[in-house]
Amino acid sequence: MQQSLDVCKKTTGKIWHRKPTPSVDNGLMISITNSQSGPLSQPGRNIRFLHTSFDSHGDSFVAGDHQGHVYLFDINKNRFSLVQKTGHPCTALAFSLRRKTEFLIGLSDYSLKCFDTDTQEMVAWMKGHESAIHNISVHASGRYALTSSHDTAQLWDLDTFQRKRKLNIKENVGIVQVFFLPMSNTIITGFKDDTIFGWESDTLNCKYQLPVPPGNTPHYKAYAITRDGRILAAGGKSRFIHLWDLDTHRLLRIVELPNKVTTVKQLIFLPDNFDAGANQTLGVLSQDGIIRFINITTCKLLFDVGTVDNRINNASVSNSGRHLVAVMEDGSLNVYNVHTLSEELSKPPAPLVKVVTNNKMSETMSTDKSTVGTKKSAKSRAKGKENMEDVKAKEIPDSLNMERLKAILKGYGEYPAKYRMFIWRSILRLPENHTAYAALVDKGTHPAYAKIQEEYPVKSRKLLRILQRVLSALAHWSPIFGETQYLPVLAFPFIKLFQNNHLVCFEIIATYMVNWGSHWFEYFPNPPINILAMIENVLAHHDKYLLQHFVNYRVTSQAALASDCFQASVPYALCSDESVADKDSGPMIDPSLTAAQEADLQSQFLEVGARSNPKVQELQSFYNTQLAQIETQRLDAVAKVTVTNFESYTQYQSEMNSVQAYHDRQRMHLTNRVTGSLQLLKIAMPRDSQVTTTTQKPRSRSLNAKATALMMEWFEKHIENPYPSDAEKEELARAGGISVPQVKAWFANRRNRTSNTKPKRQKLQVEKKLLTICTELNGDARQPRVYSDIIKQLSDIVSNATMFNSQDFQPTMCDAMASSSDDSNGSV
Repeated sequence: MQQSLDVCKKTTGKIWHRKPTPSVDNGLMISITNSQSGPLSQPGRNIRFLHTSFDSHGDSFVAGDHQGHVYLFDINKNRFSLVQKTGHPCTALAFSLRRKTEFLIGLSDYSLKCFDTDTQEMVAWMKGHESAIHNISVHASGRYALTSSHDTAQLWDLDTFQRKRKLNIKENVGIVQVFFLPMSNTIITGFKDDTIFGWESDTLNCKYQLPVPPGNTPHYKAYAITRDGRILAAGGKSRFIHLWDLDTHRLLRIVELPNKVTTVKQLIFLPDNFDAGANQTLGVLSQDGIIRFINITTCKLLFDVGTVDNRINNASVSNSGRHLVAVMEDGSLNVYNVHTLSEELSKPPAPLVKVVTNNKMSETMSTDKSTVGTKKSAKSRAKGKENMEDVKAKEIPDSLNMERLKAILKGYGEYPAKYRMFIWRSILRLPENHTAYAALVDKGTHPAYAKIQEEYPVKSRKLLRILQRVLSALAHWSPIFGETQYLPVLAFPFIKLFQNNHLVCFEIIATYMVNWGSHWFEYFPNPPINILAMIENVLAHHDKYLLQHFVNYRVTSQAALASDCFQASVPYALCSDESVADKDSGPMIDPSLTAAQEADLQSQFLEVGARSNPKVQELQSFYNTQLAQIETQRLDAVAKVTVTNFESYTQYQSEMNSVQAYHDRQRMHLTNRVTGSLQLLKIAMPRDSQVTTTTQKPRSRSLNAKATALMMEWFEKHIENPYPSDAEKEELARAGGISVPQVKAWFANRRNRTSNTKPKRQKLQVEKKLLTICTELNGDARQPRVYSDIIKQLSDIVSNATMFNSQDFQPTMCDAMASSSDDSNGSV
């Protein structure tokens, strides 16, 4: 369903409210209008758009209308905005300046102005033309601009916005178009007398002049140049297009258009990302308002845009060649998707129809059983196998002979560099699907290769950009390539060989990985342990000394596995967001700890493996097999989790984290089990030299019954003071057959258990005497008591007690008690 947008009285908004689906018939994405509104305006009247221009990236374009309004349409962001109101109709636009937010506009008052789309302010106002500007050409660097009217052409410096040069012409000879050649400092001028000149932009010296073709005067009105600046197309008041080779300054060929075409109004070369600037598709806007796209090499009509009912006045195409904006006869803008229009061109050719000589249907239906028919059928059956072999041999072009190619490869070791791409494309039978590859490129740089220049500092910036683009396309095509660390090293030789054709380079690498590298991902994300093991077996068979050298320096498949596990797991552990999300799905296993355990276990295997113990080898094989099974189960589980099964990306990420955490726990449990088993095997192994570095104290002997009885007897006899002297301790130890420290320990424990230590005994005595004094004080109050005697007893108790035996404390307490007794005696 076609979508439409009316920008009437709107300053900003969305271009479309749902993602557009280009029409299969005409590739139309959306139609943009600017209707009039007001009490005096007629319904159905539109403010006509006049000109459009794309930016250097091809993501957005500006459009000016008849009232001087300039709109910015950003296709990628799906936003439009009114950026300027000039008050005059625009006559020309240019949006590919060095400062990406600035654009040039030629107005009907003969002025040239520069505006900024972000600040919506005027940057510069340049005057000098005496008639309307009908064309603006910007240099490839974005620093210079050429403006042309019918009487003059002027060169402007866009840094200072000052005029540098002015091209004056004769009064009777007008200018058709003036423009820069891409990738050079040459200026091309086309005059109304059909002469074409090439000028040096710095000095304006004439470099060359293209000869006027013989015959009828072509009356050139439109020019177009390829992106590599090598072919110039010119057309005018005829149905013939002249193609000039600017390298030789000769007429290359003449393309004849259909009889319906009488005048060429505009020429547009369609950019292509895969032709290195040698554009092959030319769009021709004729007087009937239809743009016909033709191939300038084969001179075939490819497709067309527009209809006779609503004709196209002018058009502009993005530098990426993806979108085309046409200003229609009714003043509206139509945005087309060029890839949809050229979709049929990328389809593979239909299979060839071959004549079947041994048709069984004709044999059964035939009623003639003559000998001639029998001989023919026998011959056809005899040639059946030969025909099948011929079909297989003819799958590659007839110009290539497999036997000769094998001979060249055997004799010279390589194919000729000039024909290498052609040979590879033919032998590998590449599909060359331009549309599919363009869709992958449009997705942009993959996050895995956004900073590839830091890991692989390639000197050539061109090779680095191509490497980043091809690797990003591979990662978008299959996510596993975004996590393959050795892919850049593997792809770089192909990038150097086929840097001029990105599509072929992409398809060759993909074909290589899918066919010859299909077994490299069986243990992903671990290294291809099966392939590495095969390499070890080959080395063991052909060069044992080299293999032993690798083993000595731990360059083995197992070491590569442990190192890769550690390197791949540590960055994952540092992702705090994923770690927090994983807490919802169960206990977290630190991947760095698990990887360290696995690396340590692999190093133990390498250490013990030198003893050639069959049990250790069997345990190692079991461990590697179980790891491979866990990773295979992980891949299967991850493959079952798709974004479409969840309402939000958060739920999808949570499920993915739970799957990863579960298999991480499986790896940790397996590592712990195998580590324990390996420790048991190491203990059971005989050791030639085993040195014990730790010394243990001998355990003390237990007391015998005789010693216990002797010490108990002594303790009961001296219950009032159970502290034996040193001589008594030695006697008890000698009589009981034990040591003196054992005697000391026994008596100390016994005293503590029976509370028969000196402090505890003194405490009991004090408590007993205090209890007696309190009993006397609580006696009969009628009997006179001498309180001084009681105080004296308390003072004796305190002074004799060990717990209060303090020189500072004792006199103070006694003085207080004496003064208290004096006061009490006096009062009585």
